[in-house]
Amino acid sequence: MALVPIEELPDHSRVWIFPSTVPIEESERGRLARDLAAFLETWAAHGSNISAAWSIVDDRFIVIAADESASPSGCSIDRLFRFMRSAGEAAGTDFLDSTSIYYRGEGDEPVRTDRVSFQRLAETGAVTGESEVYDTLSESLGDFRRAFVKRAADSWHGQLLSRLEVGGSRLEV
Repeated sequence: MALVPIEELPDHSRVWIFPSTVPIEESERGRLARDLAAFLETWAAHGSNISAAWSIVDDRFIVIAADESASPSGCSIDRLFRFMRSAGEAAGTDFLDSTSIYYRGEGDEPVRTDRVSFQRLAETGAVTGESEVYDTLSESLGDFRRAFVKRAADSWHGQLLSRLEVGGSRLEV
């Protein structure tokens, strides 16, 4: 079996973060858990099993990590993305949407928006450099563990802000 608890994988493990365009409902969690476990238990690269793990974070993100020692390659990664496309269709969501941005809204709930709307939110002050955003571009499990949620100013999201708050004052960027 290649499926392991995510806590057992080292920080240098490769990570993929698949945001859901809609919150993952409790009724979908059981099916997703079974399907993810079945896929990851048989996931292989060049005939070698890949030690992998998964987690659902904030009812919005599926995180899949793989120990790099098995060297997930192009073909095995393609299989992962085909699986996630199919899983999304079955769940009524899209796990491969790369156009959305996620930030923490009121009550620390993940909010999905697009880049233009995120910039408009920044113009009105609803989103600032201090706003917490989800960095779905992490490449290692260690990066994910340390800074999946971070200040917009400390992330690639900062380039989308028309103004950043720095030291209590507003700075045009």
